[in-house]
Amino acid sequence: MAHYQSGSDAMRAYADARVAAAKQVLAAHRGDATGCCVACGRPAPCPGRTAADQLRTHYQGWLDAAARPAIPPPAAPAGDQPPTDTTGLRLIRPYVFRRGPGGRR
Repeated sequence: MAHYQSGSDAMRAYADARVAAAKQVLAAHRGDATGCCVACGRPAPCPGRTAADQLRTHYQGWLDAAARPAIPPPAAPAGDQPPTDTTGLRLIRPYVFRRGPGGRR
Protein backbone atom coordinates (compact mmCIF):
# COMPACT_ATOMS: atom_id res chain seq x y z
CA MET A 1 0.00 0.00 0.00
CA ALA A 2 1.38 3.40 -0.98
CA HIS A 3 1.97 6.14 1.54
CA TYR A 4 -0.39 9.11 1.12
CA GLN A 5 1.19 12.48 0.41
CA SER A 6 -0.57 15.81 0.24
CA GLY A 7 -0.60 17.60 -3.12
CA SER A 8 2.22 19.98 -2.24
CA ASP A 9 4.40 17.20 -0.76
CA ALA A 10 3.84 15.00 -3.81
CA MET A 11 4.65 17.88 -6.16
CA ARG A 12 7.81 18.70 -4.21
CA ALA A 13 8.93 15.05 -4.44
CA TYR A 14 8.12 14.98 -8.16
CA ALA A 15 10.00 18.23 -8.78
CA ASP A 16 13.01 16.94 -6.81
CA ALA A 17 13.05 13.79 -8.95
CA ARG A 18 12.79 15.80 -12.19
CA VAL A 19 15.64 18.12 -11.12
CA ALA A 20 17.83 15.11 -10.23
CA ALA A 21 17.08 13.44 -13.58
CA ALA A 22 17.84 16.66 -15.46
CA LYS A 23 21.15 17.01 -13.63
CA GLN A 24 22.11 13.47 -14.71
CA VAL A 25 21.34 14.30 -18.35
CA LEU A 26 23.28 17.56 -18.08
CA ALA A 27 26.29 15.70 -16.66
CA ALA A 28 26.24 13.22 -19.56
CA HIS A 29 25.56 15.71 -22.37
CA ARG A 30 28.47 18.09 -22.13
CA GLY A 31 30.65 19.54 -24.83
CA ASP A 32 34.21 18.39 -25.41
CA ALA A 33 37.21 20.20 -26.91
CA THR A 34 35.90 19.67 -30.46
CA GLY A 35 32.59 21.39 -29.66
CA CYS A 36 30.57 18.17 -29.86
CA CYS A 37 28.43 16.52 -27.18
CA VAL A 38 30.20 13.63 -25.46
CA ALA A 39 27.00 11.56 -25.15
CA CYS A 40 25.39 11.94 -28.58
CA GLY A 41 28.03 13.52 -30.83
CA ARG A 42 25.87 16.46 -31.92
CA PRO A 43 27.15 20.04 -31.81
CA ALA A 44 27.09 21.39 -28.26
CA PRO A 45 24.73 22.35 -26.77
CA CYS A 46 22.77 19.40 -28.10
CA PRO A 47 18.95 19.20 -28.01
CA GLY A 48 19.11 16.74 -25.08
CA ARG A 49 21.14 19.16 -23.00
CA THR A 50 18.90 22.09 -23.94
CA ALA A 51 15.73 20.20 -22.96
CA ALA A 52 17.28 18.99 -19.69
CA ASP A 53 18.39 22.53 -18.85
CA GLN A 54 14.86 23.83 -19.45
CA LEU A 55 13.38 21.10 -17.24
CA ARG A 56 15.89 21.79 -14.48
CA THR A 57 15.22 25.53 -14.64
CA HIS A 58 11.45 25.02 -14.57
CA TYR A 59 11.30 22.60 -11.65
CA GLN A 60 14.07 24.31 -9.68
CA GLY A 61 12.15 27.56 -10.01
CA TRP A 62 9.06 25.81 -8.66
CA LEU A 63 11.04 24.43 -5.72
CA ASP A 64 12.55 27.83 -4.98
CA ALA A 65 9.12 29.47 -5.05
CA ALA A 66 7.64 26.78 -2.80
CA ALA A 67 10.47 27.24 -0.28
CA ARG A 68 9.90 30.99 0.05
CA PRO A 69 7.87 32.05 3.08
CA ALA A 70 4.44 33.51 2.56
CA ILE A 71 4.30 37.27 2.19
CA PRO A 72 3.31 38.83 5.53
CA PRO A 73 0.37 41.24 5.57
CA PRO A 74 1.29 44.94 5.52
CA ALA A 75 1.73 46.59 8.89
CA ALA A 76 -1.07 48.85 10.08
CA PRO A 77 -0.25 52.55 10.54
CA ALA A 78 0.78 53.50 14.08
CA GLY A 79 -2.19 54.70 16.12
CA ASP A 80 -5.19 56.24 14.40
CA GLN A 81 -3.15 58.38 12.02
CA PRO A 82 -3.81 58.02 8.29
CA PRO A 83 -0.94 56.96 6.07
CA THR A 84 1.31 59.83 4.98
CA ASP A 85 1.64 58.73 1.34
CA THR A 86 -1.36 60.08 -0.56
CA THR A 87 -0.01 59.55 -4.07
CA GLY A 88 -2.54 56.84 -4.82
CA LEU A 89 -5.39 58.97 -3.48
CA ARG A 90 -4.37 61.88 -5.74
CA LEU A 91 -4.42 59.56 -8.74
CA ILE A 92 -7.84 58.10 -7.96
CA ARG A 93 -9.63 61.19 -6.64
CA PRO A 94 -10.36 62.89 -10.00
CA TYR A 95 -12.05 59.75 -11.29
CA VAL A 96 -13.98 58.79 -8.17
CA PHE A 97 -15.16 62.01 -6.54
CA ARG A 98 -17.61 64.20 -8.40
CA ARG A 99 -16.77 67.87 -8.57
CA GLY A 100 -20.15 69.31 -9.28
CA PRO A 101 -23.25 68.66 -11.32
CA GLY A 102 -22.53 66.01 -13.92
CA GLY A 103 -19.05 65.43 -12.54
CA ARG A 104 -17.72 68.68 -14.06
CA ARG A 105 -15.91 71.47 -12.31
